Amino acid sequence: MRWLTQLAIRTKMLFGRGVHSARLDDELRFHLERQVAENIAAGMSAEEARYAALRAFGNPALTREQTRTTWSWSWIESVSSDLRYGVRMLWHSPGFTLIAVLVMALASAPMSRSSPWCAACCSSRCRMPIPTVSSRSASG
Repeated sequence: MRWLTQLAIRTKMLFGRGVHSARLDDELRFHLERQVAENIAAGMSAEEARYAALRAFGNPALTREQTRTTWSWSWIESVSSDLRYGVRMLWHSPGFTLIAVLVMALASAPMSRSSPWCAACCSSRCRMPIPTVSSRSASG
């Protein structure tokens, strides 16, 4: 059941990033404030309590990023970001796009034409007779 819960969390993070990001920030802030309050109750001044809480809690930005990485599908976000960037760059330079498409088309056309020919040549040379099984027994 744990994997089902993780899948639900990751899906929610993928489509509702803003809401869950704000919820994560609120939760981190709550834990930090609670630690500060415990430190003040232990007799520290407000400034000392805050610094001690930050030292005990660790780097909040790092914790936030690690949690987001755990909750989300960062590879999907990375791939979609890269695709958007690539399309945007191709759109802004139509000359380069035209040349790139032509080169790829001209390079792939001969390969696609020669592939069936190569397959036919290679398969005709490698044909081996299929052994047949006789119906008579060896003791026969």
